[in-house]
Amino acid sequence: MANPTAQTRSFDISRDALAFTRDSIITRIFDAQFDHSPTLAMIFGRLLNASFGGVPLNGAFKDTQVGGESITHRVNLGSNGTAKTLSGPFDTVTTDPSDTVRNGWANWKHYSATVTVSDSELLMNTGDEAISSLLEFETQNAIRSLADLVGDHLYADGGGTAITPIDTLVNANNTADNLAHGTYAKWGSRGVSARGTAAASVSFTSGSFAAQGIADMRTAWLGASEGAIAPRVITTTYPVFAFYEGSLQPQERYSNTMAADGGFTQLTFKSAPVFPDAKVGSGEMFFLNPEYLKVRVLAGADFTAKPFIEAEQQEAQVSKIMLKCNTIVLDRRFQNKIDTITA
Repeated sequence: MANPTAQTRSFDISRDALAFTRDSIITRIFDAQFDHSPTLAMIFGRLLNASFGGVPLNGAFKDTQVGGESITHRVNLGSNGTAKTLSGPFDTVTTDPSDTVRNGWANWKHYSATVTVSDSELLMNTGDEAISSLLEFETQNAIRSLADLVGDHLYADGGGTAITPIDTLVNANNTADNLAHGTYAKWGSRGVSARGTAAASVSFTSGSFAAQGIADMRTAWLGASEGAIAPRVITTTYPVFAFYEGSLQPQERYSNTMAADGGFTQLTFKSAPVFPDAKVGSGEMFFLNPEYLKVRVLAGADFTAKPFIEAEQQEAQVSKIMLKCNTIVLDRRFQNKIDTITA
């Protein structure tokens, strides 16, 4: 009679071997799954180890929070009312609380994909190399699909269970991170409107790139700039990127050769790289600063692969890949966009 304990141990070793093999190859394939989208590469992977204006962009938009039932972050939406001049050295200072600091907050959004290999596939792919190749393909497919889904939601509203799109955060006269621009005058991007424009009147509308594109880019850039603070990267669509490239004289087409050699086509505007990204919505261009715009990831759930388990009703081994995160903005004044761009 067979020993049930021995059978269970043998099957556990099989799952352990799968997990060991997957973990050995996952680092090798991880970054490559973000290389088709500059935005994803800047958040989750490597942007060719290049840096622009002294600011590295690989992973620049991502930070990690350890624990917490939601995401919270402090923003300062007013001036400290205790600041004053004194009539002399013995004048009294104001000690009243200055309640201008607010907490923005956002819920965690939960993403998942699975690496699934059937028992039949494991039997047919005998040998270390065959099993490694099978797991590499399945892991690559799962990570790439999960990254694509998150990338789509970065620029388009994926509904209540998806992360907050950048278009919502880089905006005006709306609510972002549960703070309303109508309530806090400093809580809005400036678009192509003059500084101090009322929230309801801020415009992001451009038009014909040939007629006004460069002028609107200058305006949007300056609207997201204060002193040494300026956009660090610009993302746009492939057509708008082509409009921009076509507007430049040959001697003006400066590009970062490190990025170009790695496969990303890239020009610069002022000090920022301009990247075409298929994820960006039609006619849009974003002026982004990673110091004040983040994808916050829950520690332990950053494309984290869980152990293989046996599927209950199928002859298969399954490992779940978890991602729990959301986009947040720390200061909307230092992000900007223009939209409805045409030829």
